[in-house]
Amino acid sequence: MKGILVGVNTTDLELEELQGIAEACSIEVCHIITQNLEKINPAHYVGKGKLEEIKMALDFYKAEVVIFNNELSPSQYVNIEDYLKCIVYDKTYCILEIFNQRAQTKEAKIQTEIATLNYMLPRLIAINKNLSRQVGSGGGLYLRGGGETVQELKRRNVRQRLSDLNKTLKEIKKTNETKKTKRNKSFLKQVALVGYTNSGKSTTLNLFLEDEEKLVITKDMLFTTLDTYTRIVDINHHKILLSDTVGFISDLPKQLVDAFLSTIIEVKEADLIIQVVNGANPNFEEEIENTNKILKQIGANQIKKIYLINKVDLVEHALIVPSKYENVIKFSAKTKENFNRLIDAIEDKLFSNEYFIKVEIPLEESKLINDLKKQGQVIKIVYNQTSVYLEVLVNKQLFDQIFKYKK
Repeated sequence: MKGILVGVNTTDLELEELQGIAEACSIEVCHIITQNLEKINPAHYVGKGKLEEIKMALDFYKAEVVIFNNELSPSQYVNIEDYLKCIVYDKTYCILEIFNQRAQTKEAKIQTEIATLNYMLPRLIAINKNLSRQVGSGGGLYLRGGGETVQELKRRNVRQRLSDLNKTLKEIKKTNETKKTKRNKSFLKQVALVGYTNSGKSTTLNLFLEDEEKLVITKDMLFTTLDTYTRIVDINHHKILLSDTVGFISDLPKQLVDAFLSTIIEVKEADLIIQVVNGANPNFEEEIENTNKILKQIGANQIKKIYLINKVDLVEHALIVPSKYENVIKFSAKTKENFNRLIDAIEDKLFSNEYFIKVEIPLEESKLINDLKKQGQVIKIVYNQTSVYLEVLVNKQLFDQIFKYKK
């Protein structure tokens, strides 16, 4: 299916994102039309002259769909469709379609259905007309709304469904909190990879994994997954939990905020955030600022952070990162440039007050051995006839206590 993108008062980054969203919906972008307006046209979103330009482009490129970068009102949907005689989507609609396709966990699916219903509720007539045309022509997207057609949803009590979903969501969150408490008792430090879609988060995580069965999916596509992948990895004798989160986008539609934030809640619990940035993007600083806004929104802006400027192998000129960003590493997940520096930076941020030591302690020092097991991170332990051999990470106080047993 061929499509035309329409952006009003948009940046290059926003148009690039919109193209990625369209491609994730299997729509081939054949043309982009932009317009700068002081005030959005309440009837057709764009001016009449621009609307005629879109109509001519549809005929010239033999396109079947027009996608608008901003959310359309129900009346704008109807008016634009009637004028252009084609399928009309907006950015929110397309993202909902992607979320419906790719949500995997129960919480992500419920959050997505809630977002879908809230979006559709005031638009049932307009969207139903849109979808009827698509079904009749045998093509187009299919907004499921949790697996149901719009027509079926019209016959149901949507508000009751929303109420039921919200009750279920509360129960799931309560269960997840219990699981999180158990996980936190493992005493493993938690590190979260965050950043825009296609910045290289999954590829970066895979660099830490030796077991191929644990590798995460990497695709050049927006929202490849809506779920967080967490793996236990080794950092210079330290075991940590490293999480790959769903990619960010700018100006996330309001209906999708809760669904999106539910997929990155692990970030708020992290001990360290690694913000992966596409250094090959000329607008990489805009990516950084938008990501920081989201981190602030979920209360994660005070967590220690490393700015990992990825894809430097694709940058032909000197890459200059503004000095206001601290703890910056220029990096390539593809060539592994500065990967060891990243490992050292993680260790420094998380374990600067911990010490690795090999000791052999007499069995009669049972209390000290138990303290090491409880308060330290035991890497290796071997029981002998009269002693216990340990490789362990400990704080300064324990380190001083056991130093005399050092091997």
